[in-house]
Amino acid sequence: MKRINNADILNFLTRENIAHDFAGDETAHIDNVANIKDLRDNSLSWVKNSTYLTKNVQEDICRRENILLVAPEPISGANTIVTDNPKRVFFGILNEFFAAPAVAPGIAKSAEVLTKRIGKNVTVGAHCFIGEDVEIGDDVIIHHNVTIECPCKIGKGTEIFSGAVIGTCGYGYYKDGKIPIREPHYMGVIIGENVDIGANTC
Repeated sequence: MKRINNADILNFLTRENIAHDFAGDETAHIDNVANIKDLRDNSLSWVKNSTYLTKNVQEDICRRENILLVAPEPISGANTIVTDNPKRVFFGILNEFFAAPAVAPGIAKSAEVLTKRIGKNVTVGAHCFIGEDVEIGDDVIIHHNVTIECPCKIGKGTEIFSGAVIGTCGYGYYKDGKIPIREPHYMGVIIGENVDIGANTC
């Protein structure tokens, strides 16, 4: 279980030049993240605006210990990071203090990588299949269980998340009379630089 002092979070926001004010106890700590409708003691949460602060939510905040909220205005009963963009600040805090450590570059033993055109600092996760006609740029991260079968060029800094499938059959059809026939895809795929491709994308 993580134990993160409010002061450390505030220092991070200041260091990153993220505009904010604070109302509450800097010496308190959090150890978990929670939805505003399901708070726990020592939890971090956020609200977009006061419409989310229903009577039940406000009563729950007052019952809990050491709630840290990111909100556009101070919230009674909670330590509050006040900011014009609560969602951005909340997820910035999550990325800094709760994200899993970065994966070290390298190719997992269970991955099948047929291409020889691989840039520097490339990561390929477990159980991936990368075809021989794929070109991978520098600093690309390919998470677990990704399949890339077609001629494909992946620009540097791109990240492809788990379960993505690139270059197999698409969703296009043409009709031969009344019979739908899947369109073949022969031209390949070009992915630019610094692209995010989400999990289970086809």
